[in-house]
Formats: sequence, structure tokens, C-alpha cells
Amino acid sequence: MKYRSRLYVLFVWAFFAIIIAFTGSWIENYIVSDGAIFGNKFFGSSFFLFFSAVNINVILLLLFVFLTFRSGVKLIVDNSQGAFGSKLNTKLVTAFLFFSLLPTVVLLYVSTKFVNTNFEKWLPSNFVEATEETLNSEAMYQSQILSLFDNQIPTKDNFNTFDFVKDKKKDKFIYLSKKELKSDHKINEIIEKNKSQLTNKAIWFEYDNERMILLKSNVNFIFGIISPKMLHPQWLLLKSEYPESKNATKVLKLSYYVMLGVITLLIIFSATWLGFTIAREITVPMKILSDATESVAHGDYSVKIDDIVSDDEMGKLALSFRSMVSDLKLEKERVDLYSNEIKRKADELLIKSEYNEILLRNVNAAVIALDQDLYIETWNYRAENIFNYKESEALGKHISQIIEKNIFEKAFLPPLSEITESSQKRIELEWSGKIAEIDYQLQVAVSMLLSSRGKVVKIIFINDITELAKVQRMAAWRDVARRIAHEIKNPLTPIKLGAQRIERRFSDHFVGVERNIFRESVQIILQSTESIKILVDEFIKFSRMPQSFLQEGNIVESVYMALRGFVGNIENVSMVFHIKIDNNNVVLKNEERIELLPVIICNYDRDQIVRLFVNLISNAVTVSHGTNQPVTVSLSYNTGERFVKIRVMDLGEGLSKEIKARLFEPYFSTKKTGTGLGLVIAKQIVDEHFGKIYVEENLPKGTVFIVEIPAIKFRENEDKII
Repeated sequence: MKYRSRLYVLFVWAFFAIIIAFTGSWIENYIVSDGAIFGNKFFGSSFFLFFSAVNINVILLLLFVFLTFRSGVKLIVDNSQGAFGSKLNTKLVTAFLFFSLLPTVVLLYVSTKFVNTNFEKWLPSNFVEATEETLNSEAMYQSQILSLFDNQIPTKDNFNTFDFVKDKKKDKFIYLSKKELKSDHKINEIIEKNKSQLTNKAIWFEYDNERMILLKSNVNFIFGIISPKMLHPQWLLLKSEYPESKNATKVLKLSYYVMLGVITLLIIFSATWLGFTIAREITVPMKILSDATESVAHGDYSVKIDDIVSDDEMGKLALSFRSMVSDLKLEKERVDLYSNEIKRKADELLIKSEYNEILLRNVNAAVIALDQDLYIETWNYRAENIFNYKESEALGKHISQIIEKNIFEKAFLPPLSEITESSQKRIELEWSGKIAEIDYQLQVAVSMLLSSRGKVVKIIFINDITELAKVQRMAAWRDVARRIAHEIKNPLTPIKLGAQRIERRFSDHFVGVERNIFRESVQIILQSTESIKILVDEFIKFSRMPQSFLQEGNIVESVYMALRGFVGNIENVSMVFHIKIDNNNVVLKNEERIELLPVIICNYDRDQIVRLFVNLISNAVTVSHGTNQPVTVSLSYNTGERFVKIRVMDLGEGLSKEIKARLFEPYFSTKKTGTGLGLVIAKQIVDEHFGKIYVEENLPKGTVFIVEIPAIKFRENEDKII
């Protein structure tokens, strides 16, 4: 429908163009022929046909110029904007223009030469004969007039050649001049200009029934009155036809040149327009295909290219493109269907994975999943803590690459091999040793599972029972201590009383050396009994730790009181108390005091905390005795933190890693006379206060015991003098 509409508009415009061309030709022919409709004597309707051809060519030329100019402007704009197909359009138009311009210019040159050479051969025979007769008659008449003038005017000036000037009204003066013989000025104007010369020695004469006035003067003017009826009839007839034939010859020759020029421009502009048209026929479908391809690339498979309908290669390409888009659309629908199914399953797997991740994150055991070849597939955070390997570092590696060789061979390889070879579903064992210089007691359980797809998965569960073992050992030691204290304490009192009674009853029976020996023996019994009593008291404290009574109090005051008991009482050991709260520092040395203590409120048992720090400070004083080095107690707290940290630092010889690992075990002591229960009791006190106690190196040397107690709030100071 759109194509038919455009064709109809084209026919209407062509009809009006033809009407305008013929109407213009009729008007032009009328003007050229002096109002004689359709022709003159020599050419008849030739002028009309000529103007018709010229007008049609001019209309076509203007049409092509307009179309070419419009397409050229569009091409320039497209090139500046980098529009699709603009470069191909430029190449095609340039090629058409070049291949049309070169032969057209050559043809124009040859045609012009041909017209100049053969023009007279194309003229009508009557036109050529009339021209020759007119020229011959004019020459004869001029010869006669010149002969007459030579007889009448004795002058040296010679009128060799001149043209007769004819007045169209036939009754005016004729003016002939030496200087203006070939001019066609208006006669009346010239006579009016030279009126004074007409009465000056006029000589009248007649020739060929023509009355003339001859005037002698310095300017050699000749004036005469010519009667049209007395002129030579044959010459007058030919003379009247000559200008018309001469003008017609010029117009005819010019018509050939105009036709050649118009046709040349028509060929050039039509070739250029043809280049634009062919380029558009190529690039427009390509642009449609390009836009459609881009839409398909962005996932729009509903794109239509119905504008490309032809039987050529472009039509076949469009047909193939439609088929491809249809196939892609069907494939996209299948892919979307599969994608939705995969997404659904992926969501299910994600939910399961998140569920498993939550389980693995919250389970208190290390969980390691291995494939059939013992490559790691799962590695939770507890495994990271025990083996000091991040999940990203462990996944995909063989388990022997992550766990030390001796640990792997003793703790993991036996159950893994056994569960593979046997039909057992679960194998358990316990292993104790060091991993990364830390003592561990681990409970290892290996299970082999079979997935729904038949994949073998080996799961290793590792429970860190180090603390549990310590608690169990602690409970066992407490039971032992309670039993020992009970069994030993009962006979101590009779032994002590018996020794004292023996001393009172029998000391007088001995004299001299024997008496001294007797008393020394009794004193040894009493001292040993007292030592055993002290040991029993320690056992009792260890086995029967009193329940902590927690209440709010100033932890700074309790630590300060524990430290003050050592100030001035220990020789060669100085005491330093360092308080750091946020960016405020207070340092007290030896006997220095502070009037207002900072207040850090904690929920704690005052007596037990004082006993705790007395024990820690006492140990620090013992290792610092004789070194002339200070013992420093540092209390630090930052507003907003949960814990207050108290550090007890000495500058002794320090402790090895092995000793540090066993410091809080019952009955382990580095002192020859120590019971090994002091730090155990200290740890128990801290645990009951929901805190932490641990030991570190004090650089450059020595040891630091760090106690962390939960804090509640902080005040600047306390209105109390210590």
C-alpha cells in the first residue's frame, strides 16, 4: 500500500512537470517569434520543440540537483556523526561521480567540436540561399553608394565598409558616419544631437530615386532622407530577411550548446543521484539488519525486518536472518526453561548449602570432608583454628599437604585406611600432641558416607577435648587432694600433740648433748608436722574452693591494695603501678601515693581478686629478687571496651614455650618448694569471674601475666584517699 501511494504521487508530479514544461515552451516561442505563434519562415515549430526539450531537461536537472543536494547534505551529516553505512555511501557516490564525469566531459568536448564543424551543413537550403543573396546585394549597393560619394566628396577619408542603418518607422532621418557606421544608435537621438550641422553648406543630390543631402564638414557627416518606396525592392526584401536569418542562426547554434550543457549536467547529477539511490538500496537494508542484530544481541527476539522484501541476495539474507531469529527464539525459550529449572535446583542447593554452612559454623567440632582420593572438599572454621589454615587455602588440596606428616600418619591415616578397607561406618580414636607448638588433645572420628549419586565422601570429626581433659584432670586432682588431705590431716594433730607431750614429759630426763638432741628431734617432728599441715591446707583450698561472691566494686582499688602489701617490704625489688585509662597515664613508684583513684566498676569477689594478684605479684617478686629490676603492675582500660586488662610484668629469665603450655596444670611448678596449685587456683578464680588469664613474653626479657576482667562502667575518680 505504501509503495502504491508513493508511485501515485510520483505520477502526479511528473504530469504537472510536463504541463509546466510545454506551457513555458509556448510562451518562450511566442516571445522569440515576435508574437507569431509557433514559428517563422525558416524554422517553423523548431523553436517550440527546442524550448520544450530544454525545459524538460532543465526540470529534470533541477530535480536531480535538488535530490543530489539533499542526499549530499544528509551524507555529510551522517559522516560527521559516524552513522552506519555513511562510509559505504561515500565510496559508492564517489565512484559513480568519477566514472560518469570523465566520459561525460570527453563526450561534451567531442560534441562541441562536432557542432562547430558541421553546423552549416545542418541548416535549411532556402536559409543559406537567402543569406548569400542578401550579402551579394548589400555589397553591390554599398559599392554604388561609395562610388557616388567619391564623386561628390573630395576628401581623403575613405568609407570602405559600413552597414546601412534602417529606421523601422521608414520616415526618419538616416545617419551614416565614418566613426559610427557599424553602430545601431537611435537615429532621432543622433539627428537631434547634430541639428546645427544640417543647414551648413548642404549639397543635395539624387541617386536611384533617392533624395540625399550631402554635408561637408570637418567631421564628415552625411545626412539624408530615405523614402522606403524609392529603395531598391530586391535589396530591401533581402535586407529585411538577413537580420532575422542571422539571429536564427545564432539561436540555433546556441540551442545545440545549451542542449549539450544541460544533457552533460543531467548525466552527472543523475549518475550522482543514482549512486545515492544504489547506496541507499544497499545500506538501508544493512542498517535494518544491523539494528535487528543489535536488538537480538540484547535479547529482543521479537524484532521484525518486514521492510526488506526482494528476490535478490539482500532478500535472501533477510529471509535467513528471520529464520535465524526464529531458531534463536525457540532456543532461548528452551534455555530459559532449562535455566529456570537449574535456578530452582540451584536455589535448593543454596538453601541446603546455607543450612550446612550454619551447621558447620555452629558445630563445636572441626569438620573435614574428603573425596575418595582424600582431597579436601569441606573445611570449617574450627579446622581453621586447629590447623591454622584458611578454608580458601585448604580446599582442593590433599589432606597430607595441610596436616603435618607425623600428625597425619598417627592420627588420621590409620582410621582413613581402616574405614576404606573394612565395612565399618565409623572409627574413633584419641590423639594428643602439639600442633603449631600448641598442646592439643583431640578426639578423632572418621565416617564414610555414600551420596545419592554413588559418590564416596569421608567425613572427619575432630573434637578438641584439651580443655575438657584439663577439667577432668583438675577434678581428678581435686578428688585426690581431698582424699589425701583427709587421710593426712587426721593423724597430724595426734602426732603434733604427742611430740609436744614427749617434749614436756621427758626433756628433763636428758642432760647435756642428749638433751639437745632430744629437743632438736622433737622440733623436727613439729616443723614437719607444720609443713604437712600447710600442704594439707593447700590441698583443702584446691579441693574446696569457696564459691565466689560477686558484687560491684572498684577493681583499681583492689589491685592497688594487693600491690601496696609488697611496697617497702622486699629488698632490692622496686614496685611500679601504671594506670592507663584512654589517653590518661598515672605512674606510681614504690612509696608514691595517689589521693583520688580512678574508678572502674567490675562485678567481682574482692577477697579472691586480692588473693589472685598477691599470688601473681609474689611470683614476679620471686623471679626478680636479686636482679635489681622492678616489678610492674599495669592496669589499662579504654572507654567502651568490655574488659579491663591487668598485667603483672617481671624482668626475670622468662619461660619456655613448654613451661608456658603447662603453667595452669595442677601440681606443675618451676619452684623446688612449690605445690603447683597457685596458678591453678588463680585460673579458677578468673574463670569464676568470666575472665581470661594467659601468659606472654615481656620484651626485651621476662614474663607478663595478663588478666582480663569484665568491666561495667568507668568514673574519673573516687572521693577517697588511699
